[in-house]
Amino acid sequence: MKINKLLNSVERKLYLIYFIIAIPIFVIIFVLSIFVRNDQIENKISEINNVTAQVARNISDLTQKGTELSNLLYYDTELSDLALHNYQTNFEVYEKYKNYTITSEYIKYYPEIRKIKLYVENQTALSGNTIIPVTKEIRDTIWYRNSVKRKTRELWAVYKDETSTHKNLTLNRSIYLEDGQLVGVLAISFFTDNLISNLNQSDIPMALVLNGQVIFSNSLFDQYKYPPNGEDLIDAIEDENNIYSKNVIVENPDSKLYIYATIPKKVINEEVNRYLIYAYLGILTSFLFSYLLLILFVKNFGIRVTKLKKNMDKVANGYFNIPSKIEGNDEIAEIYSKLYMTMQSQRKLIYDRYKYEIDNKNQELMLKEAEFSFLASQINPHFLYNALENIRMQAVLNNDRQVANAIKILSRLLRRALETPHKKIIDIEDELKFVDDYMKIQKMRFEERIEYALSNNLNNEHPILPLIIQPLVENAVVHGMENISRKVTVSVKIMEFNHEILIKVHDNGSGIEVSELIAIKEKINSMNMSSKNIGLVNVNKRIKLYYGEQYGLEIESVENVYTCVTLKIPKIVEDLK
Repeated sequence: MKINKLLNSVERKLYLIYFIIAIPIFVIIFVLSIFVRNDQIENKISEINNVTAQVARNISDLTQKGTELSNLLYYDTELSDLALHNYQTNFEVYEKYKNYTITSEYIKYYPEIRKIKLYVENQTALSGNTIIPVTKEIRDTIWYRNSVKRKTRELWAVYKDETSTHKNLTLNRSIYLEDGQLVGVLAISFFTDNLISNLNQSDIPMALVLNGQVIFSNSLFDQYKYPPNGEDLIDAIEDENNIYSKNVIVENPDSKLYIYATIPKKVINEEVNRYLIYAYLGILTSFLFSYLLLILFVKNFGIRVTKLKKNMDKVANGYFNIPSKIEGNDEIAEIYSKLYMTMQSQRKLIYDRYKYEIDNKNQELMLKEAEFSFLASQINPHFLYNALENIRMQAVLNNDRQVANAIKILSRLLRRALETPHKKIIDIEDELKFVDDYMKIQKMRFEERIEYALSNNLNNEHPILPLIIQPLVENAVVHGMENISRKVTVSVKIMEFNHEILIKVHDNGSGIEVSELIAIKEKINSMNMSSKNIGLVNVNKRIKLYYGEQYGLEIESVENVYTCVTLKIPKIVEDLK
Protein backbone atom coordinates (compact mmCIF):
# COMPACT_ATOMS: atom_id res chain seq x y z
CA MET A 1 0.00 0.00 0.00
CA LYS A 2 2.76 2.44 0.97
CA ILE A 3 4.71 1.64 -2.19
CA ASN A 4 1.64 2.24 -4.35
CA LYS A 5 0.99 5.59 -2.63
CA LEU A 6 4.64 6.57 -3.12
CA LEU A 7 4.60 5.61 -6.78
CA ASN A 8 1.31 7.37 -7.45
CA SER A 9 2.71 10.50 -5.84
CA VAL A 10 5.92 10.35 -7.91
CA GLU A 11 4.00 9.65 -11.12
CA ARG A 12 1.68 12.61 -10.56
CA LYS A 13 4.65 14.88 -9.90
CA LEU A 14 6.44 13.72 -13.03
CA TYR A 15 3.37 14.32 -15.22
CA LEU A 16 2.75 17.69 -13.58
CA ILE A 17 6.37 18.77 -14.11
CA TYR A 18 6.18 17.68 -17.73
CA PHE A 19 3.09 19.78 -18.47
CA ILE A 20 4.40 22.76 -16.47
CA ILE A 21 7.45 22.75 -18.74
CA ALA A 22 5.74 21.79 -22.01
CA ILE A 23 2.80 24.25 -22.01
CA PRO A 24 4.87 27.46 -21.68
CA ILE A 25 7.23 26.14 -24.33
CA PHE A 26 4.36 25.66 -26.78
CA VAL A 27 3.01 29.13 -26.01
CA ILE A 28 6.44 30.66 -26.62
CA ILE A 29 6.84 28.67 -29.85
CA PHE A 30 3.44 29.86 -31.09
CA VAL A 31 4.27 33.52 -30.36
CA LEU A 32 7.68 33.17 -31.95
CA SER A 33 6.11 31.57 -35.02
CA ILE A 34 4.15 34.78 -35.66
CA PHE A 35 7.37 36.77 -35.71
CA VAL A 36 9.05 34.07 -37.77
CA ARG A 37 6.23 34.26 -40.30
CA ASN A 38 6.70 38.01 -40.72
CA ASP A 39 10.46 37.54 -40.97
CA GLN A 40 9.97 34.90 -43.64
CA ILE A 41 7.85 37.28 -45.69
CA GLU A 42 10.41 40.06 -45.30
CA ASN A 43 13.19 37.67 -46.26
CA LYS A 44 11.26 36.63 -49.37
CA ILE A 45 10.80 40.27 -50.38
CA SER A 46 14.48 40.93 -49.77
CA GLU A 47 15.35 37.85 -51.83
CA ILE A 48 13.20 39.08 -54.74
CA ASN A 49 14.87 42.50 -54.64
CA ASN A 50 18.38 41.06 -54.44
CA VAL A 51 17.89 38.53 -57.21
CA THR A 52 16.22 41.07 -59.46
CA ALA A 53 19.02 43.56 -58.87
CA GLN A 54 21.63 40.94 -59.73
CA VAL A 55 19.86 39.92 -62.95
CA ALA A 56 19.41 43.60 -63.82
CA ARG A 57 23.13 44.19 -63.38
CA ASN A 58 23.94 41.26 -65.65
CA ILE A 59 21.60 42.42 -68.42
CA SER A 60 22.68 46.04 -67.96
CA ASP A 61 26.30 44.99 -68.46
CA LEU A 62 25.21 43.34 -71.70
CA THR A 63 23.33 46.40 -73.00
CA GLN A 64 26.21 48.67 -71.95
CA LYS A 65 28.51 46.67 -74.19
CA GLY A 66 26.10 47.31 -77.07
CA THR A 67 26.17 51.05 -76.37
CA GLU A 68 29.97 51.11 -76.21
CA LEU A 69 30.18 49.19 -79.46
CA SER A 70 27.70 51.52 -81.23
CA ASN A 71 29.81 54.53 -80.18
CA LEU A 72 32.95 52.94 -81.60
CA LEU A 73 31.27 52.13 -84.92
CA TYR A 74 29.59 55.53 -85.17
CA TYR A 75 32.99 57.17 -85.56
CA ASP A 76 34.50 54.41 -87.72
CA THR A 77 35.38 56.27 -90.95
CA GLU A 78 36.36 53.04 -92.66
CA LEU A 79 32.86 51.68 -92.06
CA SER A 80 31.33 54.92 -93.41
CA ASP A 81 33.49 54.67 -96.52
CA LEU A 82 32.46 51.04 -96.96
CA ALA A 83 28.79 52.04 -96.79
CA LEU A 84 28.93 55.09 -99.11
CA HIS A 85 31.44 53.96 -101.73
CA ASN A 86 30.15 53.85 -105.30
CA TYR A 87 31.03 50.33 -106.41
CA GLN A 88 31.61 49.62 -110.09
CA THR A 89 32.03 45.88 -110.07
CA ASN A 90 31.23 42.95 -107.84
CA PHE A 91 34.96 42.25 -107.51
CA GLU A 92 35.47 45.73 -106.13
CA VAL A 93 32.74 45.01 -103.55
CA TYR A 94 34.39 41.72 -102.66
CA GLU A 95 37.82 43.33 -102.16
CA LYS A 96 36.42 46.14 -100.01
CA TYR A 97 34.39 43.79 -97.84
CA LYS A 98 37.30 41.37 -97.45
CA ASN A 99 39.66 44.04 -96.14
CA TYR A 100 37.17 45.26 -93.51
CA THR A 101 37.32 42.94 -90.47
CA ILE A 102 36.57 45.24 -87.56
CA THR A 103 33.01 44.07 -86.96
CA SER A 104 34.09 40.43 -87.09
CA GLU A 105 36.74 41.15 -84.46
CA TYR A 106 34.16 42.90 -82.26
CA ILE A 107 31.88 39.86 -82.45
CA LYS A 108 34.77 37.62 -81.34
CA TYR A 109 35.63 40.00 -78.50
CA TYR A 110 32.00 40.32 -77.33
CA PRO A 111 30.56 36.78 -77.20
CA GLU A 112 27.13 38.17 -76.23
CA ILE A 113 26.83 39.92 -79.63
CA ARG A 114 25.07 37.88 -82.30
CA LYS A 115 25.28 40.12 -85.38
CA ILE A 116 26.47 43.60 -86.36
CA LYS A 117 24.67 44.96 -89.45
CA LEU A 118 24.71 48.33 -91.18
CA TYR A 119 21.65 48.88 -93.40
CA VAL A 120 22.58 51.33 -96.26
CA GLU A 121 20.73 53.10 -99.06
CA ASN A 122 23.70 52.50 -101.41
CA GLN A 123 22.30 50.31 -104.16
CA THR A 124 25.75 49.61 -105.63
CA ALA A 125 26.60 47.64 -102.47
CA LEU A 126 25.93 43.97 -102.03
CA SER A 127 24.77 42.07 -98.94
CA GLY A 128 27.68 40.85 -96.85
CA ASN A 129 28.59 40.07 -93.26
CA THR A 130 28.21 43.72 -92.23
CA ILE A 131 26.70 45.77 -95.10
CA ILE A 132 23.05 45.13 -96.03
CA PRO A 133 21.44 47.21 -98.84
CA VAL A 134 18.00 48.46 -97.76
CA THR A 135 15.10 46.83 -99.55
CA LYS A 136 11.50 48.03 -99.65
CA GLU A 137 10.53 45.48 -97.02
CA ILE A 138 13.25 46.75 -94.63
CA ARG A 139 12.42 50.39 -95.38
CA ASP A 140 8.80 49.78 -94.38
CA THR A 141 9.63 48.26 -90.98
CA ILE A 142 8.82 50.31 -87.88
CA TRP A 143 12.27 49.92 -86.32
CA TYR A 144 13.98 51.20 -89.50
CA ARG A 145 11.69 54.19 -89.92
CA ASN A 146 12.00 55.11 -86.21
CA SER A 147 15.79 54.78 -86.30
CA VAL A 148 16.08 57.14 -89.30
CA LYS A 149 13.55 59.53 -87.78
CA ARG A 150 15.32 59.79 -84.41
CA LYS A 151 18.68 60.58 -85.97
CA THR A 152 21.58 59.37 -83.79
CA ARG A 153 19.59 58.38 -80.70
CA GLU A 154 19.65 54.75 -79.52
CA LEU A 155 16.53 52.77 -80.21
CA TRP A 156 16.02 49.32 -78.63
CA ALA A 157 13.71 46.90 -80.40
CA VAL A 158 12.88 43.22 -80.70
CA TYR A 159 12.40 41.77 -84.19
CA LYS A 160 13.51 39.12 -86.62
CA ASP A 161 16.21 40.08 -89.09
CA GLU A 162 16.74 38.53 -92.50
CA THR A 163 19.02 35.78 -91.08
CA SER A 164 17.17 34.66 -87.93
CA THR A 165 14.09 32.55 -87.26
CA HIS A 166 13.18 34.12 -83.90
CA LYS A 167 13.17 37.58 -82.39
CA ASN A 168 16.34 39.12 -80.98
CA LEU A 169 16.92 42.16 -78.77
CA THR A 170 18.60 44.70 -81.06
CA LEU A 171 20.19 48.11 -80.55
CA ASN A 172 19.44 50.38 -83.58
CA ARG A 173 21.14 53.69 -84.27
CA SER A 174 21.42 55.90 -87.35
CA ILE A 175 24.90 56.98 -88.43
CA TYR A 176 25.28 60.43 -90.05
CA LEU A 177 28.28 62.26 -91.41
CA GLU A 178 29.09 65.76 -90.20
CA ASP A 179 27.43 67.25 -93.30
CA GLY A 180 24.18 65.47 -92.38
CA GLN A 181 24.44 62.69 -94.95
CA LEU A 182 22.92 59.37 -93.78
CA VAL A 183 25.51 56.57 -93.74
CA GLY A 184 23.08 53.87 -92.65
CA VAL A 185 21.21 52.32 -89.73
CA LEU A 186 23.40 50.29 -87.37
CA ALA A 187 21.76 47.16 -85.89
CA ILE A 188 23.57 45.28 -83.05
CA SER A 189 21.63 42.15 -82.08
CA PHE A 190 22.20 40.01 -78.96
CA PHE A 191 21.90 36.28 -78.38
CA THR A 192 18.51 35.49 -76.88
CA ASP A 193 19.93 32.58 -74.85
CA ASN A 194 22.03 34.95 -72.73
CA LEU A 195 18.97 36.97 -71.74
CA ILE A 196 16.78 33.96 -71.00
CA SER A 197 19.52 32.25 -68.95
CA ASN A 198 19.74 35.33 -66.75
CA LEU A 199 15.97 35.23 -66.18
CA ASN A 200 16.06 31.50 -65.41
CA GLN A 201 18.87 31.68 -62.85
CA SER A 202 16.44 31.86 -59.92
CA ASP A 203 13.05 30.42 -58.93
CA ILE A 204 11.36 33.84 -59.00
CA PRO A 205 8.95 34.82 -61.81
CA MET A 206 10.80 37.40 -63.95
CA ALA A 207 10.22 39.21 -67.23
CA LEU A 208 12.08 41.67 -69.43
CA VAL A 209 9.69 44.46 -70.48
CA LEU A 210 10.44 46.84 -73.38
CA ASN A 211 8.14 49.84 -73.81
CA GLY A 212 5.35 48.12 -71.88
CA GLN A 213 5.63 44.80 -73.72
CA VAL A 214 7.02 41.54 -72.37
CA ILE A 215 9.82 40.53 -74.72
CA PHE A 216 11.37 37.69 -72.68
CA SER A 217 10.26 35.86 -69.51
CA ASN A 218 10.86 32.67 -67.60
CA SER A 219 8.34 29.86 -67.27
CA LEU A 220 7.35 30.90 -63.72
CA PHE A 221 6.27 34.32 -64.97
CA ASP A 222 4.32 32.81 -67.86
CA GLN A 223 2.15 30.69 -65.56
CA TYR A 224 0.45 33.79 -64.09
CA LYS A 225 -0.91 34.78 -67.57
CA TYR A 226 -0.47 38.54 -67.32
CA PRO A 227 -1.77 40.78 -70.16
CA PRO A 228 0.78 40.72 -73.01
CA ASN A 229 1.48 44.47 -73.20
CA GLY A 230 0.49 48.01 -72.44
CA GLU A 231 -0.72 49.65 -69.26
CA ASP A 232 -2.80 46.59 -68.41
CA LEU A 233 0.42 44.58 -68.10
CA ILE A 234 2.12 47.12 -65.81
CA ASP A 235 -1.05 47.52 -63.70
CA ALA A 236 -1.33 43.74 -63.35
CA ILE A 237 2.29 43.38 -62.23
CA GLU A 238 2.19 46.35 -59.85
CA ASP A 239 -1.14 45.31 -58.33
CA GLU A 240 -1.37 45.69 -54.53
CA ASN A 241 -1.91 41.95 -54.21
CA ASN A 242 1.54 41.31 -55.65
CA ILE A 243 5.04 41.74 -54.31
CA TYR A 244 7.17 42.99 -57.17
CA SER A 245 10.58 44.48 -57.90
CA LYS A 246 11.35 46.76 -60.82
CA ASN A 247 14.84 47.58 -62.09
CA VAL A 248 15.73 49.92 -64.97
CA ILE A 249 18.01 48.55 -67.69
CA VAL A 250 17.64 51.29 -70.31
CA GLU A 251 15.55 54.44 -70.00
CA ASN A 252 15.47 57.20 -72.63
CA PRO A 253 12.70 59.02 -74.50
CA ASP A 254 12.56 56.28 -77.15
CA SER A 255 13.31 53.08 -75.19
CA LYS A 256 12.28 51.95 -71.74
CA LEU A 257 13.73 48.55 -70.90
CA TYR A 258 12.82 47.22 -67.42
CA ILE A 259 13.14 43.93 -65.62
CA TYR A 260 10.25 42.90 -63.39
CA ALA A 261 10.13 40.19 -60.72
CA THR A 262 6.75 39.55 -59.17
CA ILE A 263 5.05 37.03 -56.88
CA PRO A 264 1.47 37.19 -55.64
CA LYS A 265 1.30 37.76 -51.88
CA LYS A 266 -1.00 34.78 -51.71
CA VAL A 267 1.77 32.49 -53.01
CA ILE A 268 4.28 33.80 -50.45
CA ASN A 269 1.77 33.43 -47.63
CA GLU A 270 0.98 29.89 -48.71
CA GLU A 271 4.69 29.01 -48.82
CA VAL A 272 5.37 30.51 -45.38
CA ASN A 273 2.24 28.88 -43.93
CA ARG A 274 3.32 25.54 -45.36
CA TYR A 275 6.67 25.79 -43.58
CA LEU A 276 4.92 26.74 -40.33
CA ILE A 277 2.55 23.79 -40.66
CA TYR A 278 5.50 21.45 -41.09
CA ALA A 279 7.11 23.04 -38.04
CA TYR A 280 3.92 22.67 -35.96
CA LEU A 281 3.56 19.04 -37.04
CA GLY A 282 7.16 18.39 -36.10
CA ILE A 283 6.70 20.00 -32.69
CA LEU A 284 3.45 18.13 -32.09
CA THR A 285 5.11 14.86 -33.07
CA SER A 286 7.97 15.60 -30.69
CA PHE A 287 5.48 16.34 -27.91
CA LEU A 288 3.57 13.10 -28.45
CA PHE A 289 6.77 11.09 -28.71
CA SER A 290 8.22 12.63 -25.55
CA TYR A 291 4.91 12.03 -23.73
CA LEU A 292 4.99 8.38 -24.80
CA LEU A 293 8.56 8.11 -23.54
CA LEU A 294 7.45 9.66 -20.23
CA ILE A 295 4.69 7.05 -19.86
CA LEU A 296 7.14 4.23 -20.53
CA PHE A 297 9.68 5.76 -18.16
CA VAL A 298 7.14 6.14 -15.34
CA LYS A 299 5.99 2.56 -15.79
CA ASN A 300 9.54 1.20 -15.80
CA PHE A 301 10.45 3.47 -12.87
CA GLY A 302 7.61 2.05 -10.80
CA ILE A 303 8.63 -1.55 -11.49
CA ARG A 304 12.25 -0.92 -10.55
CA VAL A 305 11.42 1.05 -7.39
CA THR A 306 9.18 -1.83 -6.27
CA LYS A 307 12.04 -4.32 -6.77
CA LEU A 308 14.45 -2.05 -4.89
CA LYS A 309 12.07 -1.69 -1.92
CA LYS A 310 11.39 -5.45 -1.70
CA ASN A 311 15.10 -6.33 -1.73
CA MET A 312 15.82 -3.66 0.88
CA ASP A 313 13.22 -5.29 3.12
CA LYS A 314 14.91 -8.68 2.60
CA VAL A 315 18.33 -7.35 3.62
CA ALA A 316 16.84 -5.52 6.60
CA ASN A 317 15.32 -8.84 7.76
CA GLY A 318 18.64 -10.72 7.42
CA TYR A 319 17.87 -12.47 4.12
CA PHE A 320 20.97 -12.04 1.92
CA ASN A 321 20.00 -14.09 -1.12
CA ILE A 322 19.14 -11.21 -3.49
CA PRO A 323 20.12 -10.60 -7.16
CA SER A 324 23.51 -8.97 -7.69
CA LYS A 325 22.09 -6.13 -9.81
CA ILE A 326 18.92 -4.56 -11.12
CA GLU A 327 18.26 -3.64 -14.75
CA GLY A 328 19.14 -0.12 -15.79
CA ASN A 329 22.11 2.21 -15.62
CA ASP A 330 20.84 5.16 -13.59
CA GLU A 331 20.68 6.29 -9.97
CA ILE A 332 18.27 3.48 -8.99
CA ALA A 333 20.75 0.91 -10.31
CA GLU A 334 23.52 2.70 -8.42
CA ILE A 335 21.48 2.69 -5.17
CA TYR A 336 20.78 -1.02 -5.65
CA SER A 337 24.49 -1.63 -6.24
CA LYS A 338 25.25 0.13 -2.94
CA LEU A 339 22.58 -2.00 -1.25
CA TYR A 340 24.17 -5.17 -2.63
CA MET A 341 27.62 -4.04 -1.47
CA THR A 342 26.22 -3.30 2.00
CA MET A 343 24.65 -6.74 2.10
CA GLN A 344 27.96 -8.34 1.12
CA SER A 345 29.79 -6.38 3.82
CA GLN A 346 27.32 -7.51 6.45
CA ARG A 347 27.57 -11.13 5.37
CA LYS A 348 31.35 -10.95 5.40
CA LEU A 349 31.38 -9.48 8.90
CA ILE A 350 29.08 -12.25 10.11
CA TYR A 351 30.89 -15.19 8.52
CA ASP A 352 34.57 -14.12 8.50
CA ARG A 353 35.09 -11.91 11.56
CA TYR A 354 37.52 -9.04 11.66
CA LYS A 355 40.17 -10.75 13.84
CA TYR A 356 40.33 -13.74 11.51
CA GLU A 357 41.04 -11.40 8.57
CA ILE A 358 43.91 -9.70 10.43
CA ASP A 359 45.49 -13.00 11.48
CA ASN A 360 45.14 -14.40 8.00
CA LYS A 361 46.83 -11.36 6.44
CA ASN A 362 49.75 -11.59 8.91
CA GLN A 363 50.15 -15.27 8.15
CA GLU A 364 50.23 -14.58 4.40
CA LEU A 365 52.92 -11.93 4.88
CA MET A 366 55.05 -14.31 6.96
CA LEU A 367 54.66 -17.05 4.38
CA LYS A 368 55.64 -14.68 1.55
CA GLU A 369 58.70 -13.51 3.47
CA ALA A 370 59.74 -17.09 4.20
CA GLU A 371 59.14 -18.07 0.58
CA PHE A 372 61.16 -15.07 -0.63
CA SER A 373 64.08 -16.04 1.64
CA PHE A 374 63.87 -19.61 0.39
CA LEU A 375 63.81 -18.53 -3.26
CA ALA A 376 66.77 -16.19 -2.78
CA SER A 377 68.87 -19.00 -1.32
CA GLN A 378 68.17 -21.32 -4.23
CA ILE A 379 70.73 -21.66 -6.96
CA ASN A 380 71.35 -24.53 -9.26
CA PRO A 381 74.74 -26.04 -8.26
CA HIS A 382 75.16 -28.08 -11.44
CA PHE A 383 77.36 -25.46 -13.07
CA LEU A 384 79.83 -25.80 -10.13
CA TYR A 385 80.09 -29.54 -10.65
CA ASN A 386 80.53 -29.09 -14.37
CA ALA A 387 83.17 -26.40 -13.78
CA LEU A 388 85.14 -28.62 -11.37
CA GLU A 389 85.04 -31.47 -13.82
CA ASN A 390 86.24 -29.15 -16.57
CA ILE A 391 89.14 -27.92 -14.43
CA ARG A 392 90.10 -31.47 -13.51
CA MET A 393 90.14 -32.56 -17.13
CA GLN A 394 92.09 -29.40 -18.08
CA ALA A 395 94.71 -30.11 -15.43
CA VAL A 396 95.13 -33.67 -16.67
CA LEU A 397 95.55 -32.62 -20.28
CA ASN A 398 97.53 -29.33 -20.09
CA ASN A 399 99.50 -28.83 -16.85
CA ASP A 400 99.83 -25.01 -17.41
CA ARG A 401 98.70 -21.59 -16.08
CA GLN A 402 95.24 -21.98 -17.49
CA VAL A 403 94.47 -24.39 -14.68
CA ALA A 404 95.57 -21.85 -12.08
CA ASN A 405 93.34 -19.17 -13.65
CA ALA A 406 90.42 -21.55 -13.75
CA ILE A 407 90.84 -22.39 -10.08
CA LYS A 408 91.04 -18.68 -9.23
CA ILE A 409 87.83 -17.96 -11.11
CA LEU A 410 86.14 -20.91 -9.50
CA SER A 411 87.11 -19.70 -6.03
CA ARG A 412 85.49 -16.33 -6.77
CA LEU A 413 82.36 -18.05 -7.95
CA LEU A 414 82.17 -20.17 -4.81
CA ARG A 415 82.75 -17.18 -2.56
CA ARG A 416 80.04 -15.09 -4.23
CA ALA A 417 77.67 -18.07 -4.26
CA LEU A 418 78.07 -18.43 -0.53
CA GLU A 419 77.96 -14.71 0.35
CA THR A 420 75.27 -13.43 -1.99
CA PRO A 421 72.18 -15.26 -0.54
CA HIS A 422 72.73 -13.40 2.74
CA LYS A 423 72.43 -10.00 1.00
CA LYS A 424 69.06 -8.43 0.24
CA ILE A 425 70.36 -6.39 -2.72
CA ILE A 426 73.66 -5.96 -4.54
CA ASP A 427 75.00 -3.59 -7.19
CA ILE A 428 74.13 -4.61 -10.72
CA GLU A 429 77.83 -4.38 -11.64
CA ASP A 430 78.68 -7.07 -9.02
CA GLU A 431 76.04 -9.33 -10.58
CA LEU A 432 77.69 -8.80 -13.99
CA LYS A 433 81.10 -9.73 -12.53
CA PHE A 434 79.58 -12.97 -11.25
CA VAL A 435 78.17 -13.64 -14.75
CA ASP A 436 81.55 -12.80 -16.30
CA ASP A 437 83.34 -15.37 -14.08
CA TYR A 438 80.69 -17.94 -14.92
CA MET A 439 81.10 -17.37 -18.67
CA LYS A 440 84.88 -17.58 -18.41
CA ILE A 441 84.50 -21.08 -16.99
CA GLN A 442 82.10 -21.96 -19.84
CA LYS A 443 84.55 -20.52 -22.36
CA MET A 444 87.26 -22.84 -21.02
CA ARG A 445 84.86 -25.73 -21.36
CA PHE A 446 83.49 -25.10 -24.86
CA GLU A 447 86.46 -23.10 -26.25
CA GLU A 448 85.68 -21.86 -29.79
CA ARG A 449 82.09 -23.11 -29.69
CA ILE A 450 80.93 -20.25 -27.49
CA GLU A 451 81.37 -16.46 -27.30
CA TYR A 452 79.85 -13.97 -24.90
CA ALA A 453 79.44 -10.19 -24.50
CA LEU A 454 78.36 -8.15 -21.46
CA SER A 455 77.08 -4.55 -21.80
CA ASN A 456 75.93 -2.14 -19.07
CA ASN A 457 74.60 1.20 -20.34
CA LEU A 458 73.62 2.54 -16.90
CA ASN A 459 75.53 5.63 -15.86
CA ASN A 460 75.31 5.05 -12.09
CA GLU A 461 75.18 2.21 -9.61
CA HIS A 462 71.85 0.47 -9.39
CA PRO A 463 70.60 -1.96 -6.74
CA ILE A 464 69.33 -5.35 -7.87
CA LEU A 465 68.26 -8.63 -6.36
CA PRO A 466 71.18 -11.12 -6.25
CA LEU A 467 71.36 -14.10 -8.56
CA ILE A 468 68.68 -13.03 -11.07
CA ILE A 469 70.92 -12.67 -14.16
CA GLN A 470 73.23 -15.71 -13.78
CA PRO A 471 70.39 -18.28 -13.90
CA LEU A 472 69.22 -16.77 -17.20
CA VAL A 473 72.75 -16.89 -18.64
CA GLU A 474 73.15 -20.48 -17.49
CA ASN A 475 69.83 -21.33 -19.14
CA ALA A 476 71.05 -19.71 -22.38
CA VAL A 477 74.29 -21.75 -22.33
CA VAL A 478 72.71 -25.10 -21.41
CA HIS A 479 69.72 -24.96 -23.77
CA GLY A 480 71.23 -22.75 -26.46
CA MET A 481 74.05 -25.22 -27.20
CA GLU A 482 71.80 -28.24 -27.00
CA ASN A 483 71.90 -30.35 -30.18
CA ILE A 484 73.84 -27.70 -32.12
CA SER A 485 77.40 -27.78 -33.53
CA ARG A 486 77.90 -24.15 -34.66
CA LYS A 487 79.31 -21.34 -32.55
CA VAL A 488 76.84 -19.80 -30.08
CA THR A 489 77.07 -16.22 -28.84
CA VAL A 490 75.49 -15.25 -25.53
CA SER A 491 75.02 -11.54 -24.82
CA VAL A 492 73.80 -9.62 -21.78
CA LYS A 493 72.63 -6.00 -22.30
CA ILE A 494 71.48 -3.69 -19.49
CA MET A 495 69.70 -0.45 -20.43
CA GLU A 496 67.26 2.15 -19.12
CA PHE A 497 63.88 2.66 -20.85
CA ASN A 498 60.96 4.80 -19.61
CA HIS A 499 62.20 4.89 -16.00
CA GLU A 500 62.65 1.13 -16.00
CA ILE A 501 65.70 -1.15 -16.20
CA LEU A 502 65.68 -3.75 -18.98
CA ILE A 503 68.10 -6.72 -18.80
CA LYS A 504 68.21 -8.74 -22.05
CA VAL A 505 69.91 -12.17 -22.17
CA HIS A 506 70.18 -13.25 -25.82
CA ASP A 507 71.64 -16.31 -27.52
CA ASN A 508 71.68 -17.42 -31.15
CA GLY A 509 71.51 -21.09 -30.27
CA SER A 510 68.99 -23.80 -30.93
CA GLY A 511 65.94 -21.74 -29.92
CA ILE A 512 62.64 -23.18 -28.71
CA GLU A 513 59.89 -24.91 -30.64
CA VAL A 514 56.55 -23.00 -30.63
CA SER A 515 54.51 -25.42 -28.53
CA GLU A 516 57.31 -25.82 -25.99
CA LEU A 517 57.68 -22.01 -25.81
CA ILE A 518 53.96 -21.68 -25.01
CA ALA A 519 54.28 -24.31 -22.28
CA ILE A 520 57.32 -22.55 -20.75
CA LYS A 521 55.48 -19.22 -20.68
CA GLU A 522 52.51 -20.84 -18.92
CA LYS A 523 54.82 -22.38 -16.29
CA ILE A 524 56.58 -19.08 -15.70
CA ASN A 525 53.28 -17.19 -15.31
CA SER A 526 51.84 -19.86 -13.01
CA MET A 527 55.12 -19.80 -10.98
CA ASN A 528 55.04 -23.56 -10.61
CA MET A 529 58.28 -24.40 -8.72
CA SER A 530 57.97 -28.08 -9.57
CA SER A 531 58.56 -27.48 -13.28
CA LYS A 532 61.83 -28.31 -14.99
CA ASN A 533 62.35 -24.60 -15.83
CA ILE A 534 62.88 -23.85 -12.16
CA GLY A 535 65.57 -21.24 -12.88
CA LEU A 536 63.24 -19.02 -14.95
CA VAL A 537 60.32 -19.56 -12.56
CA ASN A 538 62.57 -18.76 -9.57
CA VAL A 539 63.77 -15.46 -11.05
CA ASN A 540 60.29 -14.38 -12.19
CA LYS A 541 58.73 -15.12 -8.81
CA ARG A 542 61.44 -13.30 -6.84
CA ILE A 543 61.07 -10.19 -9.03
CA LYS A 544 57.29 -10.08 -8.66
CA LEU A 545 57.46 -10.60 -4.90
CA TYR A 546 60.04 -7.87 -4.43
CA TYR A 547 59.16 -5.28 -7.08
CA GLY A 548 55.47 -5.96 -7.79
CA GLU A 549 53.25 -7.86 -10.22
CA GLN A 550 53.87 -5.43 -13.11
CA TYR A 551 57.53 -6.53 -13.27
CA GLY A 552 59.11 -9.88 -14.17
CA LEU A 553 60.53 -11.62 -17.21
CA GLU A 554 59.39 -12.20 -20.77
CA ILE A 555 60.73 -14.82 -23.16
CA GLU A 556 60.67 -14.96 -26.94
CA SER A 557 62.32 -17.45 -29.27
CA VAL A 558 62.46 -18.72 -32.84
CA GLU A 559 63.53 -22.32 -33.30
CA ASN A 560 67.12 -22.69 -34.64
CA VAL A 561 67.48 -18.87 -34.68
CA TYR A 562 67.56 -17.25 -31.23
CA THR A 563 66.19 -17.04 -27.70
CA CYS A 564 65.86 -13.77 -25.77
CA VAL A 565 64.83 -13.40 -22.12
CA THR A 566 64.03 -9.85 -20.94
CA LEU A 567 63.94 -8.85 -17.28
CA LYS A 568 62.00 -5.68 -16.40
CA ILE A 569 62.56 -4.03 -12.99
CA PRO A 570 61.94 -0.46 -11.78
CA LYS A 571 64.69 2.13 -11.69
CA ILE A 572 65.44 2.62 -7.98
CA VAL A 573 67.77 5.16 -6.41
CA GLU A 574 68.93 3.41 -3.22
CA ASP A 575 72.03 3.60 -1.05
CA LEU A 576 73.81 0.27 -1.56
CA LYS A 577 75.81 0.73 1.62
